[in-house]
Parts: sequence; structure tokens; C-alpha cells
Amino acid sequence: MNKYISVAISNEEQLERAHALKEGSTVIILSVEGGYFYRHNEVIQILLEKKVKLVVLTMNEHQKMINEFIDREVILCSQDNTNTESRISLLYTLEIIIMYYCIYFTY
Repeated sequence: MNKYISVAISNEEQLERAHALKEGSTVIILSVEGGYFYRHNEVIQILLEKKVKLVVLTMNEHQKMINEFIDREVILCSQDNTNTESRISLLYTLEIIIMYYCIYFTY
């Protein structure tokens, strides 16, 4: 299907990837408590301008910045972050998404 997955860890990598995206691309953001939207305003603005499909995996569905993207998909992975359960849940959820992508959308 001529698609690929790109992971950007550092802020610089995220900015580069955001600029390189085509309109209609899909972006998955993992943010346990939704703080990503406060710390990475520049990336978020680029994503909005590019009109990407934004999927947010979080445990905080009530975070104000996330709710501003009401037309975007928010997936709750946990509601308790004691002993880092939410972080583990987010990683497992991402792994399942990638697994399904590989099963259903590769040759």
C-alpha cells in the first residue's frame, strides 16, 4: 500500500517529520496526561495546518488542549498512572496498532 511508519523522538525530529507530512497523513501521539500539547505547540500548529488525522493515546480525556481537537480521535488507555501502568498501557496499545497495520496492510 506504499505506506510507512516513522517514529520521531526528539523535538527536532518531530518538527522535521511534521513539515514533511502530506495533507491527510495520520499522526499518533502518545501522551500519558496530555502534556505533549502544552510542550510542543509548534508541532501541533504544523499538524493542524497540514490537516492530518490526529490520533491521541492518553489517559486524560479531559485535558483542555486535547478537547480543542474535537474532530480528532482520542483513545483512552488507562485511568490510573500508579507505578507507570498508563505508560505501559500506551506502549502496548501502540504495539497492537503497529501489529494490525503489519497484518492487514502489508503484502
